[in-house]
Amino acid sequence: MPINTSEVMYILSQLSEQRNLRVAVTESLKCGAGIGLSAAICAILLGPVGLAFGGTVSSVIASYMMHGKFKSVALVIAQDMTPAQQSQLAASCMRIINDFRVEDVAVLLPLLLNSPSAQQALMTQLVGYVTNEMKLKIID
Repeated sequence: MPINTSEVMYILSQLSEQRNLRVAVTESLKCGAGIGLSAAICAILLGPVGLAFGGTVSSVIASYMMHGKFKSVALVIAQDMTPAQQSQLAASCMRIINDFRVEDVAVLLPLLLNSPSAQQALMTQLVGYVTNEMKLKIID
């Protein structure tokens, strides 16, 4: 039985869960800039104590605000990718899978479980797609 798009997406989801790949849904740089700005303003107003106070308080607030703003890559695959994006990603992964001469999902799963190089090749493809095509930031 040939491997289809949904099977490739399932395999990629499982591998991304094993590696705990996550993406930032919102930009973390904005929070970092806000923390730095808050710490700088407090430092100007209160001196060194203000720097510590402003950095600590703004970090706690940013942490609270960022709660839940990260998604697993498996959820991105399942919920955020359009069928066209899934097909495109599956096609690029199938080129890698075909290099291993695998034509059946029953043969592919044991191969992936025992082959770090096969896992790495698929994860590289997935990370590249999520980063370049979907413009999301992967968080380790």
